[in-house]
Amino acid sequence: MAKPTTAEAKDWLNVPHTLDDAKIAQMVDAAFAEWQDSTGRSEAQMTHAEFVAILERVGNLYGFRGDDSVGPSTWFVDAIRRMHNPNAVG
Repeated sequence: MAKPTTAEAKDWLNVPHTLDDAKIAQMVDAAFAEWQDSTGRSEAQMTHAEFVAILERVGNLYGFRGDDSVGPSTWFVDAIRRMHNPNAVG
């Protein structure tokens, strides 16, 4: 399995714009290097679960801008709005 590409990370993060491509590429490299350092294994030995774990790490490093049209940032903003809605239940 190969290291995730910037395009794969953007797709997984649901980032529709290209403004953060360089930032995402750096985070993919950092997460991949972190995986290699912790496992001592080569890219060819990567499992699919580890591939997804690297994407999750990129997601953890990526600070959502809050203006993405879809994806986790929108879900987070919606959840915050619901919590502070005067009509909220609970």
